[in-house]
Amino acid sequence: MTDSKREHFTIIPNIVFHLDLSPFELGLYCHIVRTAGWGGGACHKSSRTLAAELNCSAGTISKAKRELQRKHWMLGFKPLIEVQHVPRRYGGKPYHLITVVDIWPQNTKYFERERLRKNKAAGESSELGSSSRTVASSHTEIASASHEIRKNSERRSSEEKAPSLSPSPRENLDAPKRDQILKLWQFVQLLCNRTPVEQIPRRELRIIRQLVPVSDEQTALITWWYSISDRRVIYKTPEYYALARRPRTVISLLRDWSETVDYAKFYRTNSIYLSELSLQRH
Repeated sequence: MTDSKREHFTIIPNIVFHLDLSPFELGLYCHIVRTAGWGGGACHKSSRTLAAELNCSAGTISKAKRELQRKHWMLGFKPLIEVQHVPRRYGGKPYHLITVVDIWPQNTKYFERERLRKNKAAGESSELGSSSRTVASSHTEIASASHEIRKNSERRSSEEKAPSLSPSPRENLDAPKRDQILKLWQFVQLLCNRTPVEQIPRRELRIIRQLVPVSDEQTALITWWYSISDRRVIYKTPEYYALARRPRTVISLLRDWSETVDYAKFYRTNSIYLSELSLQRH
């Protein structure tokens, strides 16, 4: 740490960096926050002025503004900015009054959830490591037993396997949970058009263990959500962006499972258009 005075800086919620914004969109957002601040201020700069300050075209600024006004499911379906079209006193084209939406509660909630998830994963890893050390200790005790025990152990058939010092996480699972894990694994592979494999990679297994049990209602909801084609909705509408940004890989779907369920549930409840599409498909 240095003792230098800190001033003239801008604070950005870290969740913004998880929204898949383009460099121009992220740059414009930071510039608007710098101008308007978090105290209820506003940015009155025109697209031409913002383009000059960010070294890009006015068209790029207009496109970035539209993206920043899109509602994000990670923000509780809030946009990053709001743009009001204010008429000029003496006529002419209205100017944009840009305000920054307060997303600090969503930022706190998101990273609190991430902290709990990581703590849970770390706890499971610690339990697995403790189990491995226990097995290793037992193996050492057997090796240092009396001469008679050693002689008996030598009589064992060479076909018998020695106890594993690093047991697989599956070896510690009860039958019901193992079935739930395999069921979810098969479901996400099929949904993402992945060539089915029986062996679950360690990274995916760790996430699945945190998710199960998954209700049939959730799998049915996600199946409905993925059955809708983004080509059947109007381009650049909130519905289009929601469908276009569905997780496409197994690992991304598993990581964003809760958010994907919430997103699908929101549109199933609130979007008449998507509900009609679903009825048409069935």
